[in-house]
Amino acid sequence: MNRAPEIRALIFDLDGTLLDSLRDLAHSMNDALRSLSFSAHPLAAYCDFVGDGAQQLALRATPAHWRHDPIAVSAVYEKYLDCYSRRWDFESTPFDGIPELLDQCVAREIKIAVLSNKIDLFTQQVVSTLLPRWPWAAIRGQRPDTPRKPAPDGALALAAQLELPCEACAFLGDSGVDMACAKSAGMPALGALWGYRLREEMAAAGADFFVAHPSEVLPWLQRRAV
Repeated sequence: MNRAPEIRALIFDLDGTLLDSLRDLAHSMNDALRSLSFSAHPLAAYCDFVGDGAQQLALRATPAHWRHDPIAVSAVYEKYLDCYSRRWDFESTPFDGIPELLDQCVAREIKIAVLSNKIDLFTQQVVSTLLPRWPWAAIRGQRPDTPRKPAPDGALALAAQLELPCEACAFLGDSGVDMACAKSAGMPALGALWGYRLREEMAAAGADFFVAHPSEVLPWLQRRAV
């Protein structure tokens, strides 16, 4: 029987996987909507809104009867970026168990990286400020020259930057978008059940395994290597 390739890197999604950032995302968008005389949304609605980048977030948050108006959606998007730039770190914090998981990866010489649909400038800023004590091998947010997840381009670029084959890079995320990205890139796909999306969505997108808490990630890697 062929042995599974050794996992030498763990690529993390950011919002909903490393960080519980929903309140900062939601409050920023709601502030943007109110400033444009639109109604705000309840916090729970943002579990479905986030994950596909700021432009899709703006489209989903814009009132339904305005979504076909590109000027209105663009106004929401620009106002959101302004609001988020001023409050992205008010309430965002690592999920329980994430610091310990990162420590374990570093101790075992497993490279750690981030791939997010958040704009690259914000991704770099958020990781360097809220997760500063770990030696990130690579951090990549949404860039104009790279299709966002679920396209595999960003994941493939990270694997190349890490100088590793894709099958040696496991991808940990909390959405179907993350799972589809991992599968398209040829990476093992780990579904984080502590995030914002449902298990069923990730299963439908091809998740290889589910973890209910970050403490379960390293044991999965060890079992896989046996």
